[in-house]
Parts: sequence; C-alpha cells; structure tokens
Amino acid sequence: MLLILEIALTIAAWRRGWKALALLPIVLAFGAGFALPLFVGTEQAMAMADNLWFVDLGVAAVLGLMAAVGRETRPRPTITATPV
Repeated sequence: MLLILEIALTIAAWRRGWKALALLPIVLAFGAGFALPLFVGTEQAMAMADNLWFVDLGVAAVLGLMAAVGRETRPRPTITATPV
C-alpha cells in the first residue's frame, strides 16, 4: 500500500515541476532495500529489514512535500512565425 502511495506522490511531484528530482527519493529507498542484504550479515539484514518501513515513511513524506510545494519552472519561450 505504501508503494502505491509513493508512486502516486512521485507522479504528483513530477507534474508539479520537480522532474528528475521526484524520482530520487524512491530510487534511494529501493536501493537501500536491495543493497541491505549485500552489506550486512544475513541475520542482521533481516532484523534491519523489519525497520525499513521507516525509510518508506520518510520517502512518502519527502514526496508529499515535493508534491505540495511544487517548483517554479522557467517559462518556455514563445516561438512566433513571422511573415516572409
């Protein structure tokens, strides 16, 4: 359920102007989840994996803030055709 919320918040933050930065929190959370067993012993990794939901809550909070605040984007230059 938290993953669905994170994906929805990532899409909302993307639409609010954050673009590539909106992907960073969710990529870091997935990276931490996948890399944890590689760096820590098996028993310790399982104990730490039980507490990874704190990371998910943090990611959801950051993405929620990004989606709520938005980001100012540069105005696109208007191209007007001039008659020849």
